[in-house]
Amino acid sequence: MNDLVLTPDELAIGKRAQAALLASAGAAAPRPHPWARPATAKPAPVASPLPSRAPSERALTGALLQDPDAVFTLADAAGIVAESFTDPDCLKIWRAAAVLRHQGKPADMVAIAEAIGGDACDAMQLFSELVDACPTTAYASRYVDQVAEGQRRLKLSDAARMAAEALAKGGDVSVVAGQLKAASEAADIEAEEVEPHATPRPWQTVTDRHAAAAIAGTRLETMVNVLSAVTVPPLPLRITLPKAIALAACALAQPVEHDRKTEERRGLDLARNVISTAGGQLCNIWVCIVGPSGCGKDVGNLPFRIALEHGVAIGHAGSAEGLADAYTTNGAGLMVVSELQPYLDPRSWQHKATGFLTQAWNQCQAKIVLSNRNGEPRDIRYCAPSLIAAVQPGVLAATGDTLLMDSGFLPRFVFSYLPEIQSWRPNTSPVDLAPLSSSFRAYKQMQAGRIAVPPGYLQEVMDELLAHDAPIPGHYNRLINEIGPRLAVMLAADPNHPHTVEITADHWQRVAVLVRWFYGMAEAVLATIGEGAHVKKMEDRLDRMLAWIKKHPKGVAKRLFSHRFFERGTTAAERDKDLAELEARGKISIQKVGARTLLKAVK
Repeated sequence: MNDLVLTPDELAIGKRAQAALLASAGAAAPRPHPWARPATAKPAPVASPLPSRAPSERALTGALLQDPDAVFTLADAAGIVAESFTDPDCLKIWRAAAVLRHQGKPADMVAIAEAIGGDACDAMQLFSELVDACPTTAYASRYVDQVAEGQRRLKLSDAARMAAEALAKGGDVSVVAGQLKAASEAADIEAEEVEPHATPRPWQTVTDRHAAAAIAGTRLETMVNVLSAVTVPPLPLRITLPKAIALAACALAQPVEHDRKTEERRGLDLARNVISTAGGQLCNIWVCIVGPSGCGKDVGNLPFRIALEHGVAIGHAGSAEGLADAYTTNGAGLMVVSELQPYLDPRSWQHKATGFLTQAWNQCQAKIVLSNRNGEPRDIRYCAPSLIAAVQPGVLAATGDTLLMDSGFLPRFVFSYLPEIQSWRPNTSPVDLAPLSSSFRAYKQMQAGRIAVPPGYLQEVMDELLAHDAPIPGHYNRLINEIGPRLAVMLAADPNHPHTVEITADHWQRVAVLVRWFYGMAEAVLATIGEGAHVKKMEDRLDRMLAWIKKHPKGVAKRLFSHRFFERGTTAAERDKDLAELEARGKISIQKVGARTLLKAVK
């Protein structure tokens, strides 16, 4: 952490406070006579203004207007809020953007201008000036650091001025000294807490807005627009893009026409499109949408309806035997699983299907030998299943079997993650499915045969993950090596030229954005798998404790907390341990106020 450097004006304020302290602690001034009229204490001279914080504040606000998602991520890590700004223009813009964000609405320039009110032309003129102050958002993290440091400077300056005024008015030396010390320590602690988080890892700064730009002008965007239209406001990209990808993958993975009874070719030899990596890859994809119940993961059921229309629907669940039967005649079908939990639970009969699905992915064909009571062996000449699954975060963490990570079942999924529920209502107007269906048909028309990819594709993404010690290498290896080329084919596919796919540098740049975006979400959800039951139980208890304390913004007495909420099922010692853990994590403060102990959530 860099030392905090004060300006000459700030040093002057501190020196006056220090001189007053030394004078008070040294020789006492002559006592006035009892009949003398006490002199009126003169306030300490007002310090000259601090160095202007406007340049960094206006630059950061300009960055916010250009890329609100990325800048909000940086600001949150640094503890910057609207009240951190002294520039009035910046203050009102950040306040408006914060309200829009809280409402789940996009904080773009038009929305912010409407939220601020007044003359729209004046607002846009102001926005133009602020954007000019930030030529590129690449330095947003630097602006964040400057604003955060300015905020700490202001707090120290205020504390020093108040100390000088208090001493001039005869304030108690020890009290004032304690206040100055506390202010200084608070500034140091604040700097220590902010600096490590001021620059997130590269993939953590890729936002939904970046992902949307990566598919702009492609058939994936057309599909997303239809899939999102089932609710008001539209479903978020984290729900719709994985579904669009799975539909496109299903269409691209369809085999050539063949007679199942007389055909001798198998696996890759029956594919319409084969990516020329590692001997050949098909285009099928599994996606898993991780989000709380009620977030809209499966509202509308449009992917399954499209799959039914085109004769490639497999179903919503199945055992290994049932799936083998289905894939015998529909080897590249689409399976839509509204709840993945049974496949993750070793005690469930559906759990055994994970081994079959993993084998089918690896070999593009399967021969399943079953017991006599289950009939003859199944010979699946072509097997390239695509899958759309949904699961709740708590379910994934609680039932996720670490063996499913080691066996390769879970790492093969492309994960998206919705940490919170956004309010939505079903769309009561008709939704035109024709663009979704025609896009599926366009992908299905592609018969490009072998699709070439350059050596070292997406190497910059691999180097980035390795350089930053990214966790879960089993997953990001598959994202880059296997999913990346599939996404590139989807972006490059042109039904007007169905027999060739030319992947350009622009396509690879777009894929790099999508791979980073998906990996960032996978990192958040896969890290919880393998935690012990004790850890899960403790984290759930801490979450419930914190949620209850947050309901009392002014603080709540510890005694009331224990009696009203956590008296049953826990001992006083256990509650004290949990509260101490929340305090150590910086989630709450525990203060002694007279005879009471006050619990308060930290903002």
